[in-house]
Amino acid sequence: MVVNLVRVIRMVLLYYNKLLGCELKDELNKKNIERIFLWAFAWSVGATVNSVELFEKAMSEIFPVDQLPRGSAFNYLITITKLEGRVEVDY
Repeated sequence: MVVNLVRVIRMVLLYYNKLLGCELKDELNKKNIERIFLWAFAWSVGATVNSVELFEKAMSEIFPVDQLPRGSAFNYLITITKLEGRVEVDY
């Protein structure tokens, strides 16, 4: 599971590095890194569970609610944009 988590994060960073033409590892702040991690966590660890409801309940107990997307963690995508020199990660 951890290997898959790291692979998903790496895949996202490589894709957006190429798309935005920058090194995201140098430009992301803590909030943005947390959002990428939560998305990758949902899709790498969450893919191995039998109950989506129990997994999402556990996520809401482990992670700060303000960092989680509304609704199901499996129904959202992340978008990374660079505007006016700032990189933002949104659900």
